[in-house]
Amino acid sequence: EAARARQAVVSLRPDDPVVAHHQLARARLNAGDLDEARLHVLRALERAPLYEAGLELLLDIRERMVEAGSAVPPTKSGEKSP
Repeated sequence: EAARARQAVVSLRPDDPVVAHHQLARARLNAGDLDEARLHVLRALERAPLYEAGLELLLDIRERMVEAGSAVPPTKSGEKSP
């Protein structure tokens, strides 16, 4: 429900799309939709690459994706990926 409302806000072209995408990403994360959360936080970071709250949220999403097995953790330098 909250994610739908936030999606509607984003589609209306808000004054601050960075914040709107960040809020939508957080709502999608809270709803358990990791892929959509990642998509929206990346959209926020495209517009503001140093947006600290967005960077922190991206790390949180990445951690949850690794825990869920839907993302491959980064390899250490020199290791080959499976």
